Amino acid sequence: MEKGDHAMISFAGGLVALVLGSIGIVVWWSSFLEIFMGVIPLILILGGALATYLEIKELKYKKSAESFDADKDDLKRGSRPLKPELNELKDKTLIIDNAERGGSGRMNNDNLVPSADLIQRQNIGDGNFIEIGDGMIAGLISMGYLKPNYRILDVGCGLGRLARPLTKFLDHSGEYYGFDIAKDSIEWCESHYSVYENFHFLWADLHSKFYNPDGKLGASSHEFPYQNDFFDFVMLTSVFTHLMPADVDNYLSEIARVLKSNCRCYATYFLLREEEKVKIENSPSDGQTVNTPIDGGYIRDANIPEKMVLLEEQPIIDLYHKHNLEIERITYGTWCGRPQGNYQDEIVSIKR
Repeated sequence: MEKGDHAMISFAGGLVALVLGSIGIVVWWSSFLEIFMGVIPLILILGGALATYLEIKELKYKKSAESFDADKDDLKRGSRPLKPELNELKDKTLIIDNAERGGSGRMNNDNLVPSADLIQRQNIGDGNFIEIGDGMIAGLISMGYLKPNYRILDVGCGLGRLARPLTKFLDHSGEYYGFDIAKDSIEWCESHYSVYENFHFLWADLHSKFYNPDGKLGASSHEFPYQNDFFDFVMLTSVFTHLMPADVDNYLSEIARVLKSNCRCYATYFLLREEEKVKIENSPSDGQTVNTPIDGGYIRDANIPEKMVLLEEQPIIDLYHKHNLEIERITYGTWCGRPQGNYQDEIVSIKR
């Protein structure tokens, strides 16, 4: 049978069906209406049920989406207070991670913690020896000031509070040098750090009524026993808080000499601006409090000047400029009643 014959048969069948259907509706019209009327309620019920189901499903979806968004916002808000703690943990793990990657120190350096009695006798200061040392080094690492291969000078190294965490950070190409005027502290460090070949300690016999009353030399003329452009980083914590302005002048000159170009120095102070000076000048003086004036600052104890020295900020800034040490930042501490920050003021500078 040809394709055109199929088309003709389909067309004829369609016409016959149309005619018969029309005749059926006319003949059985009343019956058709009864059936149609019975089907309408069923259609309405089914349609209403379907619409209700779809609306309920849509409401559940919207509620779920809103809940997800709320949980997501809560998670974001809740994560913010954790960031400082996470950053602190990350910074401290840098010290341990480097040791596992070949740092010069052993994982267990508990023997580098001096006794509480020795810490007190050497006037190291209040606070936890381990936490303060680890926290300071971790902070310097997080700021990008320290690298594992750096040659570091620790002026006023004491009992090695900053040296101890560096045993886990410096690699075999990095070196640590520390000197101090307290002979007992240097002897203790030389004994306990003897297994660390890249850690070096030196006693400087400088006069200080507070730390070394029998010292032969003055800090204002002391020449650091290191060659020019030798160090990648120099740090002084609680050193300039015990030196007179002339001593600070000489030390900054020596720091600029031994520090490589474009490398940094970190130092802490008690800096006096006008607001601090007004407080001190208006406070009562008995010769034993922080209001005994000197040229360029104040001292705590007239009988032991180096016990605590507060230095006027602007003359210190001028000394940095004098010795080509460009101040990168000054961070003020809580020592004079500020609500937050580290205890001492901090100056970070770069040799130019």
